[in-house]
Amino acid sequence: MTASPYGSVGKLFGGEGVELVWVRKEREEVDPDWFCLDVVDLLVVVQGGLRCDFEDPAYASRDLSPGDVLVLPAGTRCRAYRWPREQLDATVFLAAYPVP
Repeated sequence: MTASPYGSVGKLFGGEGVELVWVRKEREEVDPDWFCLDVVDLLVVVQGGLRCDFEDPAYASRDLSPGDVLVLPAGTRCRAYRWPREQLDATVFLAAYPVP
């Protein structure tokens, strides 16, 4: 597990060309930097609410709830954080992406 002021991340699976990680956001700060992968990234919200903002103004912010799925195309610069911010319960989501 890796923890930072912006949340915690842990690997669930890695192999056969894919990596699956869990991400936990709980009373975290909103990361001022943009996140971006060079490959497609699939997010699935398990618990709580998640907001995704995008650097490109052509993409509107997305609010996600448990069971929602968001596919981020390769090269999409975004940031994701617990939503609404006053929510006390943690937000947990899974991220899956291809690896060489």
